[in-house]
Formats: sequence, structure tokens, C-alpha cells
Amino acid sequence: MLRKTFRTAVSQAILCHGVRGTVCDMLNFTASLLPAAVRPRLLARRDGITAVAALATTLSLWAFVYVAPAIAHDVPPLLLAGLRYGVHGLVSLAVLRRVGAPEDARTWLRAARHAATGFIGYYVLVTTAVRVGGATLVVLALAASPVVYTLAGRPGVPIRRLALPIALILAGGVTATVTGPVGDTTVPAMLLSVALVGGALGIWTWYGLDNAKVVADPATDLTRWTATTGVAAGLLSLPLIAFGMTSLPAAGPGISIRSLLVILVIGLGSTTIANRTWNTASRVLSPSIVGPLLVLETVIALTYAHLLDGVMPSGRTLLGEVMLLAGAASCLLVVTRARRSRTAAATGAATGATSAEDSLALGLEQA
Repeated sequence: MLRKTFRTAVSQAILCHGVRGTVCDMLNFTASLLPAAVRPRLLARRDGITAVAALATTLSLWAFVYVAPAIAHDVPPLLLAGLRYGVHGLVSLAVLRRVGAPEDARTWLRAARHAATGFIGYYVLVTTAVRVGGATLVVLALAASPVVYTLAGRPGVPIRRLALPIALILAGGVTATVTGPVGDTTVPAMLLSVALVGGALGIWTWYGLDNAKVVADPATDLTRWTATTGVAAGLLSLPLIAFGMTSLPAAGPGISIRSLLVILVIGLGSTTIANRTWNTASRVLSPSIVGPLLVLETVIALTYAHLLDGVMPSGRTLLGEVMLLAGAASCLLVVTRARRSRTAAATGAATGATSAEDSLALGLEQA
């Protein structure tokens, strides 16, 4: 009888609050039964685990974008990007109708800047760089993105202590992704390609850091903010859609059902859901923690590509992935240890103050 009553109570809680809300309520209730000194550590560990899981979800969904063009091969790349953000914009508009749109112009302007840099601008610069200088050179430059984002996040650690992790990440990115020579690209084209991809890294890094500031504010509603940037991205996608439609053959069969499904997947999953989980992770984890974990996007994308091709990864690719993961893990360990030491010195061990990142550092040390 007691077991049946418990199952009924849990079922009603899930219906009212959702799975995530019910789990959080249960954890909060459990924490209330524990001694006061232990509660902050348990709640911080919960927040850290939630943030890392959200980031892993984001990177898994973002990685699918790299193989989407190979599946939807009958859709031009710019049109695919435009339709992706168009779907995201329509879904975001429906969400804003439910939760309410921001009323101040400053929020909309900031959302438009994020959409123009982190979404549309980044993609246009990268695809242009590929056309100018070839994919190999662009991939080589993008391998530095986790390092750039980590250093831009001001990890508070001397560069010499991050030298080995950075070297592992860079070498791993090159080893895993660069499969051939740069080719017959002319020097001017090579320089222009490097400038374009450098611009892409710069604007995306700015977007990530500024977005982290926005979501770190407890007053920011993550669902409303994600939908606001989504509507802005949807509006900015209209020129891409218009230009991309001109690339479709006039007498061709049109876009296949498979490609339409891919567009829905990357629009809903790789953009709408991924941006929401990205904001969840960015609220808890600092850029210096998120940066090293960005290597997971490369590893997951390579895994998707091998599954799509039906082939096993080469020894070179596996070695590169191991180097990427080792570099990320060592970078996280250096940064979180330093941060935990500073927090302990500032607050004192007797206060029991524990943040999600401190909990993450403790877990890495124990691992």
C-alpha cells in the first residue's frame, strides 16, 4: 500500500513539475534532511552535474551540424543554414508568445548582435573561408577554438601552466582532423582564408563571453532569452534563404523528404534545444571551464562522420581524439584546482561555501 502511494505521488509530481523539476525537488528535500554543513556541497554537486550534462547535450547537437550537409546534399549550404535558423526563429516566436517577449529595445539589440555574430556571421565567415582557402586550412585554424575561448575566459592561471594542455589540444585537433596537405592554394587566398576564419573565431568568442554575462544574471529568464535570440536569428536568416533559393536548379526535383527532416532536426535540435542547454551550462560554468570541453564537439562530430560513412576511424584519428581529450582533461584540472584554491583562501574552509565549479574541481581531483 505504501509503495503504491509513493508511486502515485511521484507520478503526480512528474505531471505537475516535469522530470527535471521532480528530480530537483527530491534532491532539495534530501538535502534538507542532511546536516547544514553538507547541504551546500550536495547542491553544488547537483548544479555542476546538471551544467556538464547540459553542455554535453549542446555539443552533441551542435556536432550534427557538421554532417548535416552530407545527408542533405541536395540543399546548398547557405540555404541549409538559412532554413535552419528560419525553423529556429519560428519555434522561438511561438515560445515568446507563451512566455512573453522582452519590452525594452536594449534586450532586442543585444539579441540581434548575438544572432548576427554567434549564429549567422560565424557560419557565413567559415563557409566563405572554405571556398577561398579550402577545408583543410579552415579545419586547422578552427582546431584552436577551444584554446582561444579558454584563454579569453581569463582562467586565472599562468600561461606556462597551461602550455602542455594547450599543446595537446592543438596537436590533437590537427592530428584528428587534418587528413591532407593544404593544397595549391595561393598565398593571397591563404591569407584571406586565415583572416576570415580568424574573424569567425573572434566574433564567436565575443558572443560566447557576452552570452555568459547575460545568463549569469539571475534575473535573466533563460527560456525567454533563448527565444529572443532565436527570433532575431530567424529574421536575419531571411537573406540567406532568399540567396540560397537562387542556387536551387529551376527544373530540379526540389528538396527531398530526407533533407527536410535534416532541416527540422538541425533547426529544432541543433539550434533551439542546443541553445537552451548552452545557456543552462553557461549560467553555471565559466568560459575557462567551458573552453576545454569544446573539444568534445570535434570528437563527437568525427564519430558521427564515421558512423555516416560506415567506416572505422583510422589510427591517426583515434590518436588525435585521445590527445584532444587528454588536453581538455589536463586543462580542466589545472584551471579548477587553481580556482578551488583561490575560493578556499578567500572564504575559508570553515564557512562550507561551495560552488558548482568547486565541486567539479573536487570530482576531477578524486578521479
